[in-house]
Amino acid sequence: MRVEPGGERMHGDDNDSDDRHDDVDFDMSEFLGLFVEEAREHLQEMEALLLALRVETVTPDELNRIFRAAHSIKGGSATFGLHGVTELAHVLESLLDLLRERRLVLTTDMVDALLRGSDMIGAQIGAHEGGPAVDPAEVARLCACIRGLADGGAAPVPAPAPAPTTVRAAPAARPIGVEGVAFGFFDDDDDDEEARDASGVEAEAGAMLRTAAATAAEVDPTSTSTASTRDSGSAGSAGSTATPAIPAAIDAS
Repeated sequence: MRVEPGGERMHGDDNDSDDRHDDVDFDMSEFLGLFVEEAREHLQEMEALLLALRVETVTPDELNRIFRAAHSIKGGSATFGLHGVTELAHVLESLLDLLRERRLVLTTDMVDALLRGSDMIGAQIGAHEGGPAVDPAEVARLCACIRGLADGGAAPVPAPAPAPTTVRAAPAARPIGVEGVAFGFFDDDDDDEEARDASGVEAEAGAMLRTAAATAAEVDPTSTSTASTRDSGSAGSAGSTATPAIPAAIDAS
């Protein structure tokens, strides 16, 4: 409705207002279509990245790309009032944020939950386009499962273990010989061999000394006979008194 300067009301202008509202509704529908198209691209990227992940070798770049996809879906769905999509995308984003900040260690259960979340968001978007409705209870159960993974394992990633320090073992105590008895912490066959070798050397040295003495006696037999005579004389003088010698001839004067 419009009022002319003369005060006369002009009817029929209410249709102009309705047209403007129709234009706004049309524009929002067009933007919603763009969001749905973009969201499906993000979901495809998430699925491809999640299927290619290796939990042992996941990289920060892979986690960041998955996080950005979930974040974009959350922001767009909130703009258009898709509350179910927004809630689920937010739960996925929270788990991914913990992973990329290394406050959680990625597990296969987490990858499976993220894939299920991606599939369910796709189903929710399809429902807004006229597809089958998604059971809110099923969405709630999945959200609770993902929150449980985030809360139950929310522990810092362990720091790398320090490099092992090489410690040399102390040498084994050697046996102490006391009157032929060996004492030590461990039995050592090598020490027994050394003891036997030492005994053999001593026996061999004794045999060599005896051989040398016998050889000397053979080379100088007078030493032996002289020694025997000296011994006999000593024995005889001890038993009787020697008779003085009588001259063989006496000069007569």
